[in-house]
Amino acid sequence: MVDAPIMTRRELLLLSSVGGMLGQAPASFEPQNLSYPLGNIEGTATPPELFFVRDHFREPELSLATWRLTIEGRVAKRMEFTFADILESPTKEVEAVLECAGNPTIGSAASNGVWQGVPLTVLLEQAGVARDAVAVMLEGADSGRLMQDSPLPCSHH
Repeated sequence: MVDAPIMTRRELLLLSSVGGMLGQAPASFEPQNLSYPLGNIEGTATPPELFFVRDHFREPELSLATWRLTIEGRVAKRMEFTFADILESPTKEVEAVLECAGNPTIGSAASNGVWQGVPLTVLLEQAGVARDAVAVMLEGADSGRLMQDSPLPCSHH
């Protein structure tokens, strides 16, 4: 058996950005709605290939070189993090269930995984979140209308 090379997160970032520098566009997929019978899953963690998928809109095309996470609002200072900043931040691992909010009682749009990432509290503390702040609004890069009479998405740029 040949051991796979070990990469640092920085090397992964560099490798991932090479496709964009060569003019290769990332794959763009149509919205998906995939789930699998939960009874067929052994153990507590759902294998990645059996994890449910629920998209409302097309996957956004993003560049690791230009992507930014912005924290603003009830904070002492507006912060922008690059993908490299996120990769270099301290991470935490948590086992947790992810379930689609529209999953029916007997539905299988639920999966359990071991998630690794930067705790939101770490980033909020760096921005100096106000002590009396009570909510966080998350905004993704995807866009569209859930229903025909939904308002058009607003653009901040």
